[in-house]
Amino acid sequence: MKNKTAKLMLVALAMMLVSCEKPPKSEWSYIYGYSNEDVIGTYHFSNVSDAFETLTEGEYCHLCSDAEISIAPYATNSVEFHVKSANAGYDQIFTGAPSHNNNDFLITMSNQVGSTTEYTVTASVYNNAKGDIRLHGFARKIIYGIDTENHKYLKYCYNYYFDVIKN
Repeated sequence: MKNKTAKLMLVALAMMLVSCEKPPKSEWSYIYGYSNEDVIGTYHFSNVSDAFETLTEGEYCHLCSDAEISIAPYATNSVEFHVKSANAGYDQIFTGAPSHNNNDFLITMSNQVGSTTEYTVTASVYNNAKGDIRLHGFARKIIYGIDTENHKYLKYCYNYYFDVIKN
């Protein structure tokens, strides 16, 4: 009986030790206060296994594993951020200063095209212990309109998700 009790206690102890194991730390960390020099360059698909884990592709959600991104100097404190996905038919250039705000690991830029179309890009900036730079985010095409028959304001958002690493 003592032998059986000892075995049960050992099994219980082993289960507690295993269940208390900390999850593995992510290889990637935000770069808070990144500079334009940190992000300038060309980027290709990251091949990170969970890059699009929570997303489902559809009419308004495009997973762009073929995304090509280039970021080049544009003017003082500004960049040209070019997002292209041939498979999704998306090709847009953003120019200006990446927004730095309370979330200073984010790049946020936008372009207004006429009164009915707007383009935006949002990307989190990461690095790893090897010094690689990774951008994870999406470009968005927003189309505004009015359904005069039903007196409704319309807004369609097409999202083009990317996860890329600097070459």
